[in-house]
Amino acid sequence: MNPTGLLVVVVGLLLAGCASTPTTQADPRDTPIASGPALASPSAQDLSEPTPTSTQTQHRMVAAPPTNITPPKPKAGRARTLDRIQTKDRVVFFTIDDGGIRERATAKILADTGIPVTAFLTQEYVADSPNFYQRISENDGQVIQNHTVSHPQLPILDLAGQEAEICGANQALSDWYGQRPWILRPPFGESNATTEVAARNCGLDYVVLWTINMPEGGKGRFQYSQGEKLVPGDIILAHWRPDLHRDLKTALRDIRRQGFKVAALQDYLPKVKR
Repeated sequence: MNPTGLLVVVVGLLLAGCASTPTTQADPRDTPIASGPALASPSAQDLSEPTPTSTQTQHRMVAAPPTNITPPKPKAGRARTLDRIQTKDRVVFFTIDDGGIRERATAKILADTGIPVTAFLTQEYVADSPNFYQRISENDGQVIQNHTVSHPQLPILDLAGQEAEICGANQALSDWYGQRPWILRPPFGESNATTEVAARNCGLDYVVLWTINMPEGGKGRFQYSQGEKLVPGDIILAHWRPDLHRDLKTALRDIRRQGFKVAALQDYLPKVKR
């Protein structure tokens, strides 16, 4: 081959190399993993502990525990139902329901920010992966609370049926995490007077609903119950799901922009002494 031809070949190869698109391989630890009774237990990597909290980010969004509160008292023979905490403090509360999705990116945000979240777990959804939620609970000091055994519509069940769902989950969560729940989140936000009686019979003090919904799918926009702004004592509903980490980032920016912090629900709804 003459020198001119050789030069053309070399230049062509260089240009082809520059035009190729680099391949980025996703970190498998960030892949959301659905779990349930039919799936195998997660690997040790899936359940690795959340990243230790940074001293620069810890407590930036976290409200200090209240110094003087009067928690709502349960009614005689019933748990008390509420959807907002009565407080003048500029605080809101994060609650995350169900379980079954173990997403490292979400765990990292919770660890980095130090924000307290109340996990309301459904027994059947987390039966094969309780350790992931335990490590988050240990990291922020929040007791894991009750979201029933199988996520039914409680009002269609009689007292015995509701007690089976609520008491059964309380026992399982106590066995897994070493602390007995005292707050119930009814599936779908559906409850009735029988739910309050069943919850109380199972040793629970409160039935907690919500005032703000955080939609699924990484959209991250709050659905407010009052206008388009936060109100002191708002309870935010989210779910353990793929894309929760994206929603959390947007939600925390919105909370900070409106001058609020995230408080621990259990500080405002402590266990009732019996």
